[in-house]
Amino acid sequence: MIYAGDVPMNTNWPDDYRYFEYLAEGLSDVIVEPEDKLMYGMLKPLGIEPGKPFRPTKRQRNILTRAAATGSAMIANMAFANRFDDRQIWPDREWEKLTFASTPVFATSERVELDERAKAGCQFQMSGRYQYDAEPLPGQGSWYASAFRDGKGAFLEGAKSYKLTVPANPPAKDFWSLTIYNNRTRSMIDTDQQRPGFSCQSNNKKNADGSIDLYIGPTVPDGMEDNWIKTIPGEGFFAMFCLFGPLEPVFEGTWKINDLERF
Repeated sequence: MIYAGDVPMNTNWPDDYRYFEYLAEGLSDVIVEPEDKLMYGMLKPLGIEPGKPFRPTKRQRNILTRAAATGSAMIANMAFANRFDDRQIWPDREWEKLTFASTPVFATSERVELDERAKAGCQFQMSGRYQYDAEPLPGQGSWYASAFRDGKGAFLEGAKSYKLTVPANPPAKDFWSLTIYNNRTRSMIDTDQQRPGFSCQSNNKKNADGSIDLYIGPTVPDGMEDNWIKTIPGEGFFAMFCLFGPLEPVFEGTWKINDLERF
C-alpha cells in the first residue's frame, strides 16, 4: 500500500456490508435537506434513517453485502467504461474528461445528473470535494485528463507494457504530473517500487527535443529505471495527467497529450 508519511493510504470505500454501516453512521446526525428526501425514502426500507439506530436482520445483512459488491462494480463500470457523449477530450485520443457535470451541484433545470454524479464520485481520487469551474482561466487552477485505454482502445492491463511520450514544455504555469491508479481500489498503484507517478520535477531522462518517454509496465526497459512505473500483472490500472496552472493552448485545443501505446 502506498504510504503518506508513516500512514498507509487507501482511498477506496468498502464494497461489502461495512459500506452501509458507514452510511448509517454518517446519517446519524444530519439536517435533512429538501433535495435529499428522495434518497432518504429509498434508504428507509434498508433500515437507515437519520437519528435512528441501524439494526438489520441477518437476512438483510446478507442482502446488503451482495448489494454493496454489485453497486461497487456498477459504479466502476460507469466510471471507467462510460458511454457518455463526447467522453474523449480530443476525437483522435483516448484521454477522457474528468467529469461530465453541467453544474456544480450535478443538476440542470430538467434533471439531476445522476450517472454523471456517480461517475465523478468514483473517479475523483481520495473521495474529496472538488471545486467545479465552468469557465477556467489560463494560469489558474488545474486541468485533468484520464486514460483507461491505450491508443487502440484496449483497456490498460498490468501485465502489458506501455509507453507515453510527454511533449516538451507542456502548457502549465506551475507543473505537470502523471499518476497511475489501480482501477479496483481507486488508490495509487501499490508495488514494491513505491512510485505511482512522475512530474516535471522528477529525475527523468529527456529526449534531445525536450520530450520525455515514460514507461508503464511490469518490467523495466533497459536503462530506463528513472522513467518507469511498475504495474501488477492481473490487475488493471488507469492514468491521470494533470496540468497545474494550465495555459491557453489547453483551452484552445492546440495542445494534446499522446496516448499510452503498447510496446
